Amino acid sequence: MPADKLAAISKWETEDRKAKTVIVLLVSNTQMVHLMGTNTAKEMWDQLKLVKESRGQQGIYTWRHKLYRTFASETKDIPAHIIELKQIQENLHLMGSVVQDLDFHTILMGSLPPSWETFVVTHQSNATMMLHELVAMILEEDHCRKEQESEFTESKIAVKAPMKRKFSERIGNVKKCKVCKKSGHTEGDCWHKTKKCANCGKTGHTKENC
Repeated sequence: MPADKLAAISKWETEDRKAKTVIVLLVSNTQMVHLMGTNTAKEMWDQLKLVKESRGQQGIYTWRHKLYRTFASETKDIPAHIIELKQIQENLHLMGSVVQDLDFHTILMGSLPPSWETFVVTHQSNATMMLHELVAMILEEDHCRKEQESEFTESKIAVKAPMKRKFSERIGNVKKCKVCKKSGHTEGDCWHKTKKCANCGKTGHTKENC
């Protein structure tokens, strides 16, 4: 074999050993199983690429599925819900799967609770709206809803309070029975009038009034 070919083979083998050493140093012990049966740096790289890329696609599918299946219940905090969706979008971006703003616009609107149907119908078709504008509108709507709910709760409390006071005043105004000293009836209706006193045996009063 010509000397130049021998020199090229020797150089390639030297570079290949260096590449294999780098790969082995970078791969964790738990991942070494994926390098079994390989002889060259290229084979090692191809084997790792095959394993990692398949798992990467599975990860993208998992996060995509989560993005489309994350819905807000009626009791869920809307700002927290938006943050959760944005985090999923960011994870997909880091994995190389970009979720365009227009797609995220549709996903976000479709994830809102049923009570938001009027809001969704009103703004769903506005494709020219920027994503940050939509998020701002949703947060403003959520703030208004919370204020209305708070005002409604306060008005219910304000209505109940006078009724309770009137009832307590009505009970407080009832005179006590002179026979048994209890409220709610008068001496004319008191059953103690016919009951004998445990102290003297006479009727018309109780033991406490004997």
